[in-house]
Amino acid sequence: MTRHHQTRPGLPDPTVEGWVTVDALRLATLHLVGHSLGGLIAVAYAAAHPARVASLTIVDSPLRISPATADCLARLNRFPRIHYRTLACPICLIRGADSTVVSHTALARLAALVPAARVAEIPSAHHHVMLDHPEHFGRTLQSFLGRCPSAAASRP
Repeated sequence: MTRHHQTRPGLPDPTVEGWVTVDALRLATLHLVGHSLGGLIAVAYAAAHPARVASLTIVDSPLRISPATADCLARLNRFPRIHYRTLACPICLIRGADSTVVSHTALARLAALVPAARVAEIPSAHHHVMLDHPEHFGRTLQSFLGRCPSAAASRP
């Protein structure tokens, strides 16, 4: 959904860019996966468009927003405050077991807010879970998606 961690003059707003991309592809529903800041953007998209998101996977995404991150997100078109409990789709939370971005404790706190969420920790993986252990990450994601409602690429 996004390629940019922050906006700069001449670069598009990543939240809007992602939404426009989904609309341009004319996807009725989708399985949404977001890593790091992209996880927060994916959560915002799922909250804003619940009928279009069949499932949400958040990968090693900062679950609490620091003041510096809040400033960055404020520049990204008034990023909304999200209440995870309000998300209606199935949710998978993935972190690298050796990540310094998302602690085991922080992930457990979020999982307590969303009891139906599936939680996975990839052993010996850091923040870039999908690069550290692509096979394990792929199996984890496939297993989760196999239990979710279909997101057929139907056209609206």
